[in-house]
Amino acid sequence: AIEQSLETTYDDWGNADSETSLTGVTTRTVHDPITLCTEQWQEDSNGKPSSKQVTYSNPAGSVVEQVLHDDSGRKVRTVRFTRDGLDRVTQQRTIVAGKPDIVINFLYDAYSRVLERTLPDGTKVIWTYAKHSDGEHPESVSVQQAEETP
Repeated sequence: AIEQSLETTYDDWGNADSETSLTGVTTRTVHDPITLCTEQWQEDSNGKPSSKQVTYSNPAGSVVEQVLHDDSGRKVRTVRFTRDGLDRVTQQRTIVAGKPDIVINFLYDAYSRVLERTLPDGTKVIWTYAKHSDGEHPESVSVQQAEETP
């Protein structure tokens, strides 16, 4: 039997901050519980880094922004999540330099079920749920095309 091992190191907070596989690939995670920021990337056996994802969270631990950088450190895209008072995502905005933002909006009912998702082109996906339940029991899902503007 082949015995596989993994080398793990820990940060000052007691969280795993790197794991190295037998192939020499190291996965790094830097988590700052004060700024609520987490950075994740991999390095090959020569120490060359891959793309990096930086995630910002709110005090509840939910993601509010994710930034992807390429292996040269250049920002590739940013995804921002707007949340309501119940910590539900009401808007997801994807930002790529030189391109229009991609925006998706969400509407919920009193039971936190998605009622409506509005896509970037204005198309709406609409859910209705069984009246006898407050759970995820959809009765229908329909698509409403965006109205064309003259």
